Amino acid sequence: MATRRRRFPEDVAFRELERAELTMTIRALRVQPFIFVLFCVVLTIGMQRWFNRNNRLNTFWYWVLVVAAALTTFVTEYERLLCQAFDDRW
Repeated sequence: MATRRRRFPEDVAFRELERAELTMTIRALRVQPFIFVLFCVVLTIGMQRWFNRNNRLNTFWYWVLVVAAALTTFVTEYERLLCQAFDDRW
């Protein structure tokens, strides 16, 4: 038979706090991509207008630049949030 460990009020409070922090981090992970996509759309429209006005880059290199910047930023931010979630959890 398994013995039950006695739960102290401090343990319960700590676990509830830990669960609340993890829930907040997961919510941040859910909201973060939408904010990032909105930022990328605004940045893309602004860059496109600037490049079209100045005729500095052709379309191919423009989209290569936009996709590279978007992927780099997204991966960096998402990795930071994931690491923060796991560091807080453990």
